[in-house]
Amino acid sequence: MEFDLANMSKRDIYLWMTRLINPRPIAWVSTLSKNGDANLAPFSFFNGVGSSPPTLVFCPANKKDGTPKDTLVNIQQTGQFVVNVVTTELAEMMNATAEELGSEIDEFEFAAIKKQESQNVAVPRVAESLAAFECEMFQFSIQHLIQEL
Repeated sequence: MEFDLANMSKRDIYLWMTRLINPRPIAWVSTLSKNGDANLAPFSFFNGVGSSPPTLVFCPANKKDGTPKDTLVNIQQTGQFVVNVVTTELAEMMNATAEELGSEIDEFEFAAIKKQESQNVAVPRVAESLAAFECEMFQFSIQHLIQEL
């Protein structure tokens, strides 16, 4: 099967990628705003990409209106985040945090998820998660299409 990416919408490209790349781990990312507001959101493009230094990558898409999601804004402001491991038992709670809410809304409280203090970053983790990666931003990269297709 071949795809003509130049003639596909961003949404269609996303849908095909998420259907074809399986199994696809979900990054359940918790952050804090510079004002201390907690945020928790799932991201479907995530993986480990290196062990020295230990490095994770995830791709926070923009909101429907084109503005950055709270997770990205928070990480750019504080440099810290936690990737919480999602198990089948946590899937329903994780899905509840996918709702687009205002930046002042704490998704932990919204979805009745217990917070737990992290050891090395100020950002809380999901208490029910079996494991969590406490992270500091290593590199931020954004690439725009320069040429209209």
